[in-house]
Amino acid sequence: MSFNGRLVNNYKEDELKALLSNPSRYRRIILDKFSRKDKDCKLNDLALLDALDNYIVKTLNSTPWVLNKQELTAYRDFLYSVHATNRSIVFDSILFRKGNIEKVFSDDQVKNLSITKRQATINANNELKKLISQPGQTASDLLIRFAETQIENDSDTVKNFVDNLFSYIMNNQDCNKGYYAREFMARYAAYSAVKDLKIPPVAVYLTNYDMRGDKISPGERGCSYGNSSVINVSRDYALDKVTKDTGLPNYMSIIHTVCHEVKHSSQAFHTSNGEFTLETFNYIKMQLFSNYLSNDKYDEYKTNYIHTEIESDSNYYGWRQTERILKKFCSNMINELTTVVSNSIVTTFQEETATKLGNVRKQRMAKERFNVESLDSIIKAHPEILVKYPQLKQIYSPNGKRYSFMERLRLKGQSSIKNIDEIYRDFDVYDFQTGEVEKIDIDRLKTDEKFLFFTKIFDMTMNEIKSFNNSIKVFNYYPDRSSFREKEFYFIGLSRIKRIVNLIELINANEKTIMKLDEINRRNGSPYIFMTSLDFVRSFLKSGKRYAGDFKNKYGNDAEKAAMMAELSSLEQVEVFENGTRK
Repeated sequence: MSFNGRLVNNYKEDELKALLSNPSRYRRIILDKFSRKDKDCKLNDLALLDALDNYIVKTLNSTPWVLNKQELTAYRDFLYSVHATNRSIVFDSILFRKGNIEKVFSDDQVKNLSITKRQATINANNELKKLISQPGQTASDLLIRFAETQIENDSDTVKNFVDNLFSYIMNNQDCNKGYYAREFMARYAAYSAVKDLKIPPVAVYLTNYDMRGDKISPGERGCSYGNSSVINVSRDYALDKVTKDTGLPNYMSIIHTVCHEVKHSSQAFHTSNGEFTLETFNYIKMQLFSNYLSNDKYDEYKTNYIHTEIESDSNYYGWRQTERILKKFCSNMINELTTVVSNSIVTTFQEETATKLGNVRKQRMAKERFNVESLDSIIKAHPEILVKYPQLKQIYSPNGKRYSFMERLRLKGQSSIKNIDEIYRDFDVYDFQTGEVEKIDIDRLKTDEKFLFFTKIFDMTMNEIKSFNNSIKVFNYYPDRSSFREKEFYFIGLSRIKRIVNLIELINANEKTIMKLDEINRRNGSPYIFMTSLDFVRSFLKSGKRYAGDFKNKYGNDAEKAAMMAELSSLEQVEVFENGTRK
């Protein structure tokens, strides 16, 4: 367990000092935490206690005079008194970790604690050797809890020890269904994801309570709480008391749940750091939609939870990281997992096609339109949000008005933000749908602005064709049409095909301008950069036509699909410039 600054920052200093000055309260929480195997503890109690321990470490290393010495002595003496009757408490606090123990405990206490830890290391190594030589036995709680304290240790010897125990548990799951085994698995998975994502530590707890102190719903598997670093996994789910069908046994699905939630923690961390990427933009958007679009009649968060980009992103990451872990430790499960991952990714894409409006209008709408109109209305009514999330100043002016299509292009030309085109995607599509792009007088644009304009049009066309191709793949994936929302597919598919055709018609209508820009580009010594994008459009269009043809051949006699067939025909007929080749 390493220092967790995010956990400390989640609480006010006065709140942590208040706990340190309240022996009756912290004694109860410590004893509850120590008996968590048999008792469901409150999440906020567990997180608050760990935050206090991290606060003590932080303060002792920076401003030790801030701590009340008498209160700290009373706190450490109580911890040590528990150790006197049950030595396994040394696995439960960062204060017992190397580098901290000498700063907190007295010389005599340190001496006795060191003996305990040294013996625990010897016992753990001996027990693991026996388990590996005689598989099928259940790992003891002490072995598992010791290994849990070593998960973040970078020593090759210790890493091998931890990996061997994790592998044993994963491959002997019938012998390891206990609380500490599942906690170890969850925290091991969390660390693997933290390391992969390169973010600060997270704090993972198995509990049926949320941070407010309320019971979580039986169907909930886990949750991440913003940039607090706190993640909880349903205790009942972790201990197989409830089952949620993911196509995998609970003990494996727990790994996905944890990695999924760590991805959410990563999204929150990068957003809090002021970074502006597609991930942080989607995180901000979800926060705003959840806070400002819910009322007594319509709960936007619950309605659209599965459809949010950050949810699909976390779901995808969760399965991929689970796959990496299982490839390393349980290669015999990969075939089963691959099927589950494929189904999950396809389902996620299906769910992303449109956004529910719930009981307000009892219909669904294109996701781009929902995202843009909803965000516009929120920022217009609450421009102060731009202070909380300065990243949005790349999209909205200080008065809350969204920048126009050309204003965003100019901002892009000045911006060093990576993948800003992806952030602008929904806004660009929306402006094209609503006719703003058609109103732009291209002839009056400066040459560099014309380059920006048509490069953006080429990119939009490629993205729309890719999305169309993917939607056809998803549709064809389901052999049983009843399992796929056909109405959504046609609603989104029809509008997308029309958009593709209109974008290509816009390109064709400006053929002379585009070719003139190409000549300028060639004279400047960059013959491929501009027109290569157009070549990609042709390539994607070719594959799109193939998908359109396959769909028509398969469903051409279905009267209910007549409108779709007509649009598919228009896609098959359209061409980029008359002869389809660069002139």
